[in-house]
Amino acid sequence: MSAIHPEDFTRFFEETCGVRFVDAATGKPALEVIQQEGLSKSEGKSDYDLWLEEQDEATRLEHKMGAL
Repeated sequence: MSAIHPEDFTRFFEETCGVRFVDAATGKPALEVIQQEGLSKSEGKSDYDLWLEEQDEATRLEHKMGAL
């Protein structure tokens, strides 16, 4: 059994159904967002680290203090 990659899954529906998936937070095409996340993960950042980067400074400090 092979894994389904998000890029392939999204591309399939966009091509066969004629729809475009868009990221609700940024308004960018979903494929672009998925590819950027893949690049970030290849740089060694976890999902949690990426999430922290998107938060405001108070939330970041709160979570970092909670981790200690």
